[in-house]
Order: sequence, then structure tokens, then C-alpha cells
Amino acid sequence: MQAVEFKVSLIGNTNTGKTAFLEKLLYGQERRLGSNMTKTLGVDVRPFDYRIGENKYRIIFWDCGGDERFSGLGSGYITGSDLILLFGSNNNEEDNKYLSYIPGNTLHRKVYNNENYLNGLSEEDRNLNVMNILREIRNALH
Repeated sequence: MQAVEFKVSLIGNTNTGKTAFLEKLLYGQERRLGSNMTKTLGVDVRPFDYRIGENKYRIIFWDCGGDERFSGLGSGYITGSDLILLFGSNNNEEDNKYLSYIPGNTLHRKVYNNENYLNGLSEEDRNLNVMNILREIRNALH
């Protein structure tokens, strides 16, 4: 049986936890932490496979760079998304700029995974945050 595919785009300002979310989800840990973290240039596309019962699903994550100097096609990356996740910052004006990129009829959610939000959380709670974001995605798509 072929997997049902969904495109999920991750947008938001730089350092809002988009790539860290994917690293934790796909590899169980954030592999690019601290000052050595590399900025996403343009977009980084990664698949995530899962099952619900006998049904196979694949989410194709589009991790869009938050730094406008490296945004490439910018909002063009989110075209055709089944769901867009806006990774919130502590700056509503900045978040609203990214919200304005989202076409009016596209399903979207705002989530938090930035260091200010995660500061002081245990590793277990950080993992729980990633699972809550994944649950939000699955609920939106199914």
C-alpha cells in the first residue's frame, strides 16, 4: 500500500526552533545546538513516515529558512502545503509578517519551540513539546 503524502511547511523567524523540532523528531536529539548552529539556506526538505493502524502516511517537511538573506524563493516554498506551521517568536509583529505569507485558504497553526519557550524545561518536557507539535500536525491532517 502506497503512503498518503502531506506537505507541511515550517515557517517563522530565525532561531524559532523549526530545525530543532525536526532534528528532535527525526533523530531524537537536536544535533545543531548553540553558536555552531547553521542557518537553513532556502529550504531543507525531509520526509517523516508513520502509520495509523494499517494506513501508511508520509509527511514531507519543508523547513524554510527564517533569515531573509537566505530565503531563496521565500513564500513560494509554501505553495501547495497541506499545513503550515508558524513557529512563534516573542515578537508578534515579526510573527504577523510570516502569517501574511500564508494564503487565506491554507490550513495553519502557530506553535512554539524557541529557546525562550523551552528555557528551564527538562529533556522529558522538551520531548513532550515535540510530540505535542506532532500531535497537532496529525490532528490537523486527519
